[in-house]
Amino acid sequence: MKKLISTILIATLVTALFVGCNKKPEYDVYIWQSKGEMADALDALAKVYETETGKTVKVISNRASDDHMGPLRAEMNKKDMPTVYSIQGQRELNEWLGGGFVADLTDWSFADQVAFGQGGITKDGKLYGIPYNIEGYGFVYDTQMLLDLGLTDTDIIALRDGSFEDFQEFVVALNAWIKGETVAGKWAVMNNAKKEGNLKNVNSVIGFPGKAAWVYGDHLVNIPFVYEFGNQANALEAKTIDFTYANQYKALLDLQITYSKEGFTNDLLQHDYDEQVKIKFGGGEVFFIQQGNWAYGSINDIDAEKAARLAFIPLKVPTTVDGVSIPENHPDSMPVFAPNYWAVNGKVSEELQNEAKAFIEWMYTSEVGKDYVVNKFNFIPAVKGFEDADLASMYSLGNSVLDYVNRGKALDGVFMAMPAGWSMNELGKKLQGAYLTSGKQEDFDEAIKHAILKWEELKR
Repeated sequence: MKKLISTILIATLVTALFVGCNKKPEYDVYIWQSKGEMADALDALAKVYETETGKTVKVISNRASDDHMGPLRAEMNKKDMPTVYSIQGQRELNEWLGGGFVADLTDWSFADQVAFGQGGITKDGKLYGIPYNIEGYGFVYDTQMLLDLGLTDTDIIALRDGSFEDFQEFVVALNAWIKGETVAGKWAVMNNAKKEGNLKNVNSVIGFPGKAAWVYGDHLVNIPFVYEFGNQANALEAKTIDFTYANQYKALLDLQITYSKEGFTNDLLQHDYDEQVKIKFGGGEVFFIQQGNWAYGSINDIDAEKAARLAFIPLKVPTTVDGVSIPENHPDSMPVFAPNYWAVNGKVSEELQNEAKAFIEWMYTSEVGKDYVVNKFNFIPAVKGFEDADLASMYSLGNSVLDYVNRGKALDGVFMAMPAGWSMNELGKKLQGAYLTSGKQEDFDEAIKHAILKWEELKR
């Protein structure tokens, strides 16, 4: 009898374990993604998908933290892990591949739809991620503010395509006008402009977010690194860096800080992305901010009319500084890149992988999905199938990025291949520690020396 009871208990436990291990997850699709500005719109689109298909979708967007890898690693350690998640470039792909968390998408027919030269993320000839979108960044400006100063469309194009020195001369003239001084030379037309209308709140030329280390640690350093490495692949393989064009980088960094309201002071470190974009630029206090097309939504929330008038002037560096020259400088071009890729979790069942792929494909091919991509996510699509009619409502900064792409004036997003944590922690925060408030050459040199050593350490 005891033997019979034991047999029954064992059978019951085995059955329970079998059922538990094979229990279907609560959701058909579980999305974990790191682009906070699209969070609300993606939640809404997921509900539309549920209504149309009868599937259940869970969405978690990492809204606030600069560190998205930590929270994502935690989710990947749970029983019901994400089935779709975001990867930011090759350096993150390598980590997830090592654990088997990335499904091979090479034979997925939808993968052939990637456009604009921004292919999916690959390794050893296999495809592992589909780009969310393409993005670009530079100096954002309000066209009407420059026209109100007396500039013509031809003047603005000349600034767009001109050298660092051309742009610097204009910034100096703007600063003089703001101070109420007489502007001499080629920009004397400003003397006729009044501080009224779109210009009434102006108090400085450039808004600089000293607290946001990624602005100058990631994005600004991309400009000299494009000339040092050429592309992401070379940067990814580099065990050491020379930081050959550090002084070109410094020239552009100095220009922004010098002509910000705060200058090289402790106050500079109190200003973050939101203040730069919403208050300083959205409120018409500055002419330029270094940001990307992702800032459009925040500006549109403040002033829709202003948001409709936005465009980019490229981030420019001087060709020669202290005898060191860039062989082929491109002051008329801006970085354009895929910031995130959709990856499918290789650890989940084939059924869940197929559900994940079905959602991604629906998002970029259905009429409602395409509307969300362009008009709610404010994305510049990186996949084919978006016709002129779909892009007719493309927002101002999106159109500006596409203009650079269509004119062949796009630089690579080399910063995407830098060692994880290097740009923020070893360069950006080191600059915050001294140089951004002192402006001293020795503090800048120390930050660059530190960053060079840390690159090598992180690559070991």
